[in-house]
Amino acid sequence: MIDSGETCDDSNIASGDGCSGTCSEEPGYYCYMAPGPCSTSCGDGIYVALHEQCDDGNPTNSDGCSSCVIDHGFGCSGYPMSLCSSTCGDSLVASNEVCDDGINDGLGCEAGCTSITVGYYCTGEPSSCFNYCGNGANNTMTTPAYTEQCDDGNIGSGDGCSASCGIESGY
Repeated sequence: MIDSGETCDDSNIASGDGCSGTCSEEPGYYCYMAPGPCSTSCGDGIYVALHEQCDDGNPTNSDGCSSCVIDHGFGCSGYPMSLCSSTCGDSLVASNEVCDDGINDGLGCEAGCTSITVGYYCTGEPSSCFNYCGNGANNTMTTPAYTEQCDDGNIGSGDGCSASCGIESGY
């Protein structure tokens, strides 16, 4: 029972479970039943406790902390409120990233992970970035996994460089 001067009573005198040993509600917990256990209020931004992995103080999903669970591709830290952010170069596409090939060298997925180098495309997670035939740049040296013999800026054949960027017979 909640007596005079108490804000909660969870039938024990242990602290750290939402209701302190002096029967007062602890930060980050909400005690709504008397007597009864206390729980955290996900999204209150006060305290990361019990089942919460993070608590960024808002109900917005996909911002790093959704329903007090860390979103894929994010890291969260801070106390009492979580600050969440994505990290370019971790091979996970998150937040405002359009690609993340884990290399962060400016080839394919450019530094900052917010744009893709002209002549490349990036796909999957972790992102893989590839040069594509027909962009006018022979990027064999910078993208060894993608081999071009030539790249004349189109994907037409019969002009010396084939649609698959191979040198055509007679050229």
